Amino acid sequence: MANVTSVGGNNKVETISFGNSETVQTNTKTTTETVGFLRQTAEEKTLFNQADLTKANLQSQAIPRMDATSERRLAQINPQLANRIRLMAADLRAQGINVMVTSGYRSFAEQNALYAQGRTKPGNIVTNARGGQSLHNYGLAVDVVPLGANGQPNWNVPNSTWQKIGAAGKRQGMEWGGDWTSFVDRPHFQMTAGRSISSLLNQYNNNGGNLNAIWNDVNRSYPNVGGTSVPTTPTTPTNPTTPTGSNLQLNSRGAAVAQLQKDLSKLGYPLTADGIFGAKTDAAVRKFQRDHGLTADGIVGPKTRAAIDRAKTNAPLPVPNARLSEGSRGEQVKQLQNALVRLGFMTQAQMNTGPGIFGSRTDNALRDFQRSKGLTADGIYGPLTQAALRRALN
Repeated sequence: MANVTSVGGNNKVETISFGNSETVQTNTKTTTETVGFLRQTAEEKTLFNQADLTKANLQSQAIPRMDATSERRLAQINPQLANRIRLMAADLRAQGINVMVTSGYRSFAEQNALYAQGRTKPGNIVTNARGGQSLHNYGLAVDVVPLGANGQPNWNVPNSTWQKIGAAGKRQGMEWGGDWTSFVDRPHFQMTAGRSISSLLNQYNNNGGNLNAIWNDVNRSYPNVGGTSVPTTPTTPTNPTTPTGSNLQLNSRGAAVAQLQKDLSKLGYPLTADGIFGAKTDAAVRKFQRDHGLTADGIVGPKTRAAIDRAKTNAPLPVPNARLSEGSRGEQVKQLQNALVRLGFMTQAQMNTGPGIFGSRTDNALRDFQRSKGLTADGIYGPLTQAALRRALN
């Protein structure tokens, strides 16, 4: 990660304050800019220094928070990328530019739905990436937009504004889509450590969709900024047991954790029911939360518990055992369509146009499912696809 840079000038040593008490010294390389407080709420002030901060200072400072909508999206991505976006936003606010996050993590099903726009669904084509082919699917990419004077998103700002946004992101060690030549994507920032989409997909499939493992691998190539979360994240409980009915999270133990592990295993997030809420259980909970549109904080509270209960009430679906492809008809095609609807690869409305008829919509949905599981996307429902579908539904 590149240090935060300044506009030049005479070198001098300046004492700056983080929060209300801690002071540190840093070599400041500018005498032409004023460093001030960036206000986010009446109660919260965070100093962001546009000078040449050291790695130690970056790690120790409080990370400025963004607006509530942006924070909800940042909570679902790689925490190190999220902190860099927060610091980028603070840098830009000091320049009079406010930005918000418009897109962070997208599930494979959400990506497929976006891919269908302008193809099999109304609207303009907005992406060439199917599920598993976008860095957003791995929580390694963020899109931002500057806000106008009215506080509303404004993508039509001058190029000079986008250049300032891009420069602020690159100062935090992120790759900027505005530098690309084949497809210029100025709202886009990513942090991949050079990992390819194919390697990410392979790791995702091999570790059961554990994004934390991917994030840890990527983060090894970057200096740590601000820890793994914003300061307001609840701390991990030290009590070795957790009473039934309390929130469950990392380091919780007991019968309630064992039941949670059994429930998640039945819903397709395989775990050993040992009653210990460890790293694997944390990763499974976060994946379940992402898959169900919840904040992926790893905490099983009332909302996550309710979502698990709803998922458990869904009756198991039969898995077709016949070889199926475009042109097939009958009850087993209908079973396949119901499964693809359940998993989010086609909509109920699409199925209603031809239940039991293997047409182009079913073909596209099946190919998307095969890609998400790392299979050959040939649109043929055979033994390998049947096994993958059974695992996804169980």
